[in-house]
Amino acid sequence: MALRLFLKEIEAAKKLRNIKNSKAWGETNAAGLAKRIEFLVTLFQSNLCQYVRSYELFDDYGIGERDFDTCFEMHDGAQVVNAVIDAARKDPALKKAIIRDMGQETFDSWDAMTPKTIDLFVSEAM
Repeated sequence: MALRLFLKEIEAAKKLRNIKNSKAWGETNAAGLAKRIEFLVTLFQSNLCQYVRSYELFDDYGIGERDFDTCFEMHDGAQVVNAVIDAARKDPALKKAIIRDMGQETFDSWDAMTPKTIDLFVSEAM
């Protein structure tokens, strides 16, 4: 049975495909980092994580779990996590979506490894 998506989910799936197909996606530079962060934030906000990770969007949109994994495997995974958590700290809906898709334990682990703004100021002052 084919997966049926709402219009908002279809637009998000197309956006994910466009991010993945961008020239910067696989690059190990600031542009690539930005694309991988955008991919994860879009993925969590759109409620498509379970479909991507189970390859249910692969036939129609060419996105799957390998793309999710790529976000963490380009030697900048910690920076990706830090940026996603920083965004989630400012956006309660994003935080809730990450917890829904990844679980509270993973969110807490990511949150613990992401410096708080105050921590950055203290470490820079030392």
